[in-house]
Amino acid sequence: MSRFVIAGWLAIAGVVFAQKAASPTASALKVYTSPDAAFRFTYPGLLIHCEKRPQGAGYVWVQKECAAYFPACDETLSLELSKKKATVCLAYPRNQHTNSDTFEAATFSVAQIEEARDRSSCTLPKLDQIDRKKPGAKIGGVEFSAFETGEGGMNQGVTAEIYRTFHADKCYELTIAVVTANAGAFDPPPRELTKADWDEVNHRLDQARDSFHFLK
Repeated sequence: MSRFVIAGWLAIAGVVFAQKAASPTASALKVYTSPDAAFRFTYPGLLIHCEKRPQGAGYVWVQKECAAYFPACDETLSLELSKKKATVCLAYPRNQHTNSDTFEAATFSVAQIEEARDRSSCTLPKLDQIDRKKPGAKIGGVEFSAFETGEGGMNQGVTAEIYRTFHADKCYELTIAVVTANAGAFDPPPRELTKADWDEVNHRLDQARDSFHFLK
């Protein structure tokens, strides 16, 4: 074979290899900085950055992974969802781990709670607003109060881990929410996610939460 042909094949292979090397992977990290430069976190590249679209007096989430029967991006301890400002919401995609009708959504979001205007109302909400308080957590060097909440209905349910702190005169809420459907509501029943599937989903969302830190 001519050395020129060999050289040509090597050049093509080199381009293909370079393209593959430059392609982002699911584990590649991206950086999110809030519009007001108040906080930042890194997150796995496979997570979907949810977008809002105006609808009526409010808005809806554009991507299907960001919306579910229960509000995945807007799940909160607050009784008035309209006062929760979800600055950013990231959703786990439909892939080999979550390709099932039993999986509706899994998200990590950061929001400001407008009605919580002091530390007490932010980190010690009324007991009728929560299911269970958890031990506090330190995230990015800052102490957060931690809670669990959830609800169910119509063969669907949502569970959420919620973290709150009062910083720079604002109440911040970090939430990991998971919305699922009962397999028995389908005919035939779809597969249910395995422990390994859920470990993958939780790991990616935890990465975003654990990297959260304030910039000022």
